[in-house]
Amino acid sequence: MKKFLLITTLLAATLFAAAAFALPGKYVASRQRDVFHLTTCQWAQKLDKNNRVWYKTRAAAIADHKVPCKTCKP
Repeated sequence: MKKFLLITTLLAATLFAAAAFALPGKYVASRQRDVFHLTTCQWAQKLDKNNRVWYKTRAAAIADHKVPCKTCKP
C-alpha cells in the first residue's frame, strides 16, 4: 500500500510540474476585462481560451493596465 501511495504521489507531482511548464505564463487575463489572475484561480479557469492573454510577471500585467483579482490576489 505504501508503495502504491508513493508511486501515485510521484506521478501526480510529475504531471503537475509538466503542466506548470506548459503554460505560457504565470498570470492570465481576458482580452475583454481589466482583471488578471493566477493560473490556478477559479475565475481564470472560466476564461474563454480564445480570449486569454498571458503574462510572465505581475509587473507585465499591471503595465498592460490590468488589476489583480480580489479572489486569488496575484
